[in-house]
Amino acid sequence: MIPKNKIPKIADRLTEEFGPAEDIGRFVFQFAALPSGHDLEYALDQLKQSNNSVYKKAINVVLEEIAK
Repeated sequence: MIPKNKIPKIADRLTEEFGPAEDIGRFVFQFAALPSGHDLEYALDQLKQSNNSVYKKAINVVLEEIAK
């Protein structure tokens, strides 16, 4: 779950750093739709499963911005 007040900052940062990327958009959509607790579990699972360093960096950007 992404707090509403953090959505613009996360969206801007992801767009600026990664441009349009379907896999990142899919991650953010899924992450935002999951209830608290399950979203973090999903993010950690995606970090473990992916071999794509750009995708992993984008996930970390989302987690970093939420933690601020």
